[in-house]
Amino acid sequence: MYAKVTLRDYQITLKVWDTAGQERFRSLVPMYYRNADAVAIVFDVSDRDSFNQVKNWINEVRKNTDTPVVYYVVGNKTDLLDSRTIMYEEGEEFANSVNAHYWETSVYSNTGIQDLFTKIGKNLIEIVESSKPPANLKVEIDPEEVSNNDKINNSKIQCCTN
Repeated sequence: MYAKVTLRDYQITLKVWDTAGQERFRSLVPMYYRNADAVAIVFDVSDRDSFNQVKNWINEVRKNTDTPVVYYVVGNKTDLLDSRTIMYEEGEEFANSVNAHYWETSVYSNTGIQDLFTKIGKNLIEIVESSKPPANLKVEIDPEEVSNNDKINNSKIQCCTN
């Protein structure tokens, strides 16, 4: 899946790979994150085991790459209020402990997804525009003419099907 985010004078295309954490795809995962500038590890807020696997995935990425610049820990399925076992504060505290950003989404109700992609885009732009971007940064952002009234592309991103 591709997500396009327009911010300021930049058009950013994010390539999104979803392996659903399935063991049968584990050997293929390194080819997806090998040249990544940002990584979002998603867990189910109603599943403690899913949350417990996040640290393993972060360690896996860090061990097998030139360390992506931006990490996100993303709690998904926030629409499942009655079965939620991981509260926002716990997810945020964990993300901080591994030097990652924390975000929450619900694919079912389509909340937080566009904002997540926009936030990742902002983080990448900040890094590109910083006085000392990391040497391993591989992001390519093409400046594009964007009107002042269209600072952020608010078009909906369709993600994932049930």
